[in-house]
Amino acid sequence: MRRFVARVNFSCTLIGKRPQSLVILSNGININKIVLINSQGQIISQETKPMLTTKIDIRNLKKGIYFVLFHTEGCVQSEKLIVE
Repeated sequence: MRRFVARVNFSCTLIGKRPQSLVILSNGININKIVLINSQGQIISQETKPMLTTKIDIRNLKKGIYFVLFHTEGCVQSEKLIVE
């Protein structure tokens, strides 16, 4: 079974772990865009109008390090996602 590990320091965002999807809860904060990129900087997934709860399909990700970018008003927060 693959394991997904995410560390979050962004106070208004929580990332949960599920085998098939990455669940992002915005807790009422206006997130304008969520981007998932690989370690080479290639965009894997992009949500341009995320909902309060957004699911990103990650079941086809290969082992490696990815980054989740949260775009808010005037700020971009990045968090590391490790697929083992």
